[in-house]
Amino acid sequence: MSRRPVMAPPSEIPPGERVLWVGGPDTGGVARFALHWRKFAVYFVLLLAWRLMAVWRDAAGAEAAQSAAVTTMLLGACVLAALGLFARASARSTQYTITEERIVIRTGVALSIAINLPFQQIESADVRRRKDGGGDIELALVPGARAGYLILWPSAKPFHFAQPVPMLRALAAVDHV
Repeated sequence: MSRRPVMAPPSEIPPGERVLWVGGPDTGGVARFALHWRKFAVYFVLLLAWRLMAVWRDAAGAEAAQSAAVTTMLLGACVLAALGLFARASARSTQYTITEERIVIRTGVALSIAINLPFQQIESADVRRRKDGGGDIELALVPGARAGYLILWPSAKPFHFAQPVPMLRALAAVDHV
């Protein structure tokens, strides 16, 4: 269960329109699936192993091996910590609101932006479930409806730059939504 604060629905919703659900992404889900935290961790473990083998092959001694290991581990820890902090900030600053007539995605760590997606602009919704009960909801837009990839990120389907696909990403309980 997420410990994020409950956010009020965006003020862009017209009076009289009923809010059906308000929520946001899970920090762990953003770190794992949007920022690929685990892949970076594996990369730094492989980098550490490569550095140690290179030092060992050069017969540089235990001090050189220890120095190489500490340097690589500190670099990896700093990158992973930065990714974790950004995942937390991103998850806490992103809010998804579903009403009777629209989906509103409010996102932005430094600058908050609200993307209004009326149901008339949404062609279909596809649910991607994970084993832990969480998942993503992809929103395919009708032809001609567009949303900027960089504005949506990380609430956008990866690598769909020409025709961005908005997502309700890293939801802790996707079936509930």
